[in-house]
Amino acid sequence: MRCSVHLRTAHALAALRAACEARRPIVVFANRFDSPDDGVAQLHSVGTLALVRRAGEGRCCGRLVADLEGIARVRVACFTRLEPYREASCALLSSASAEIDGHRLALQVRTVAGRIHGHFQRCVHVSEAAARLVESSTPEEVLGAVGGLLFHLQTFQRQQILELEPLSARLEAVLFELQERLARSTPSKLLH
Repeated sequence: MRCSVHLRTAHALAALRAACEARRPIVVFANRFDSPDDGVAQLHSVGTLALVRRAGEGRCCGRLVADLEGIARVRVACFTRLEPYREASCALLSSASAEIDGHRLALQVRTVAGRIHGHFQRCVHVSEAAARLVESSTPEEVLGAVGGLLFHLQTFQRQQILELEPLSARLEAVLFELQERLARSTPSKLLH
């Protein structure tokens, strides 16, 4: 999975710099925006181990972003460092091979994502997701490729999808969200 992540905190910037300098992967955890805590309690416990592909200003928004390539899902065991950035000991979550149902769902996700691309060809995020879909061959890769099509969801909704097990459950949830997005974007005259 490749996606762009907005860098909003000093911790995020420091972690990105350290990972780039050491040429090491980085783990990304979504924030619990409703958390009153300013520390590690504001972070979800399931995140993504990723390689930093590029850092700079976002093409569409001008904000500081990092282009990341996800490697695996992880669950934090404990934080081992808090300053100047957070470091954690993490356990890899299973990435069992996709069952037959996973391949069927991945094909359906591809189809709906292609229709969304037809409606939003000028959108940078949608075009990037379409290009990643062309490169994807497994259900896991398809799931990662369409991540950019889920930016309309709130963080907690994307986090719920990330934590679903097994893979087919994540694919079903993504398929549902993409179908909903397509239904909202399709002019009513095309629906009849």
